Amino acid sequence: MPGAARYRAFISYSHGADQPLAAALARSLARFARPWWKLRAMRVFVDQHGLGANAALWQTIERALSSSEWLLLLASPKAAASPWVSKEVAWWLANRSPERIVIAQTGGSIAWQGTDFDWARTDALPAPLRGAFAHEPTWVDFSGAASWPRLSTRDEGFRAAFLRIGAPLHGLASPEDLWNEHASRWRQMVGAVIAAAVLLALALWGAWRMDQVAAERDENLDSVKLGALALHLQRDDPALAAQVALAGVARRPSGVAAAALRSALAELAGDVAPRGSVDVPGAIDLALAPGAGRLAVLTGDGRVVEIDVTTGALQARPAAAMTGGARAIAYARDGTLAVAAGEGLWLWRGNAEPRRVVLPALRRLAFSPDGTRLALAEDGGGWRVLSVADERTLAQGGGDDGPLDALAFSHDGERLATGGARARLWDWKAARSLADWPTPGGTAALDFNRDGESTMAKWMLAIAARAAPLQIVDPAQPSRGMSLGRRAVAAGFVASGRCVALAGGEGRVEVVSSFGFERLFGLAGSAGTVRAMALGATERFALLRGDARIEWYEQPLCGDAEALCRFAQPRLAPITQADRLRHLPPPAEAPVSQPPGPACKALIDRVLPGWR
Repeated sequence: MPGAARYRAFISYSHGADQPLAAALARSLARFARPWWKLRAMRVFVDQHGLGANAALWQTIERALSSSEWLLLLASPKAAASPWVSKEVAWWLANRSPERIVIAQTGGSIAWQGTDFDWARTDALPAPLRGAFAHEPTWVDFSGAASWPRLSTRDEGFRAAFLRIGAPLHGLASPEDLWNEHASRWRQMVGAVIAAAVLLALALWGAWRMDQVAAERDENLDSVKLGALALHLQRDDPALAAQVALAGVARRPSGVAAAALRSALAELAGDVAPRGSVDVPGAIDLALAPGAGRLAVLTGDGRVVEIDVTTGALQARPAAAMTGGARAIAYARDGTLAVAAGEGLWLWRGNAEPRRVVLPALRRLAFSPDGTRLALAEDGGGWRVLSVADERTLAQGGGDDGPLDALAFSHDGERLATGGARARLWDWKAARSLADWPTPGGTAALDFNRDGESTMAKWMLAIAARAAPLQIVDPAQPSRGMSLGRRAVAAGFVASGRCVALAGGEGRVEVVSSFGFERLFGLAGSAGTVRAMALGATERFALLRGDARIEWYEQPLCGDAEALCRFAQPRLAPITQADRLRHLPPPAEAPVSQPPGPACKALIDRVLPGWR
């Protein structure tokens, strides 16, 4: 063929009869059996796409014909009567071989008799084809296209006809050969996706102790592969992605597969509306109790109102005689409630009256994860750590970073993070600074991942500066960090460590995954700037908007695999046999070493019967 071919095929058709089918064939030819490293399997010229403003110019069509290897003729009575189709076919016969013509019959009749078409019974072919073929050509019946649910290779009728016309264009002998080629390309693409996902995981987790990650990845390769495939499928079919991820969870209920299941379910569920809301005038801060069944709201004059987040009932705590103004509130693990105030610290233990601990004026406070230590930020810029049991000062330090607006203990209680003009990490027992990070505009919030079970994530520290995007850093390697690209006035990890919640200055609140930090869902409440945020047990979130509006939310997608499976039970349908054969490897012959819990087992038995 003279010159280099730009197109594998030129589609000649009647616009009035077959425009949707021509477009569908062009798309399918470009995508089907596509090597993973290419944008398309082949280039196809369809004149509705290629001509634009030059549609009247025959030279444009002729250039496309001369740059094509095949002519795909959509045969119909309207095509037979079209002068453009006849001219295109005549050009092809004058300049190319009729052996390079593929006929798709979309309507009318085609009949062969002896050495030529029976033109008395044939009304779907243009006149230039009279006597063009030395022997009977093969044509494919597309006349049922109008009844097919969709013009896509996912439709069985379309796919069967498509494979017959696609095989010669791919240089293959039969439809079966083309299907096998497609399956082979698909396996190559899945392998490439898995490799890319593993590389992405390596890049994301490089700062989070990659030696342990590599060992876990090797041990759980099947789960990682299925999770990676689910992440690839999610954009086009989140329900299928959730089914594939669930298969990975069946192999091991943690890691990449659980993260992929969480992401796919979040895509299906969408944003979360408040479970309840109430106005508490003068509110300045809030905290969720252990177990997240109660929500404490602090007002500027020192009143503490507790809300039962199940019923919405309000109850006032015994009042404290605060004269210096309240600043912040926090719960300890045992239910002890603490308030930082202008005249020091107030503690509510059980149902007893509040007790004042005489200290300098305080700004912020934070309990250690075990509830035995209490960190306090003083107005003068210093910090101190108290023993909750006897209210004794254990250590104090700071003073170099100005007033502190944020405090957080590490998951093991051995490190303290403070946030003022800079964010700083302390060995608080020795009052020694270990690392620091700039926070333009001052520190709005910071929080450690409190999940000490997660090898990769247990040292994550979220730092929200007032004039810079939120950062996630690894205090074990202070020079390494990741910017999430958006500012936050409040931010924190949920108790499980699997999600980070961040509130933007415009009032939008998003929850992102700790695996890859992609958006999972938003907290779609009322308008208004978020003044404070509380994160309790895995599925509970609470917000203070402005100086009165309190909202609380429930969404279990930040929980473990069992929580995800309970959430998915009413939302996932059983996988189809076709999707199972296409995407899942054979079930494991032996029981897995870490079988899923009861909720996941029940879901797997229903959605993936017989799978393990």
